[in-house]
Amino acid sequence: MQNNRFTNVCLALIVMLLGVIALKHDTAPVFAAKKFTYDVLYVDEGTITMQLKKATQDGWELVATTMYQPQQRGPAGYLIVRK
Repeated sequence: MQNNRFTNVCLALIVMLLGVIALKHDTAPVFAAKKFTYDVLYVDEGTITMQLKKATQDGWELVATTMYQPQQRGPAGYLIVRK
């Protein structure tokens, strides 16, 4: 019998605390994230700096890059930019 009373008190406490959380009116303002447009640019060894300069002058921001070494050629990869 004692165990049942303890369980009921714990459940009542949990319900009360959840009610306090649910009825709390202190909410932080929510703002939508900015909308971005992404573009993927293929670059190779000779065009990396030229493509990056052109993209930044056009207002694009570099987000990520991946580079690899194809067989029998210089490095190549992709630049991911956003505006």
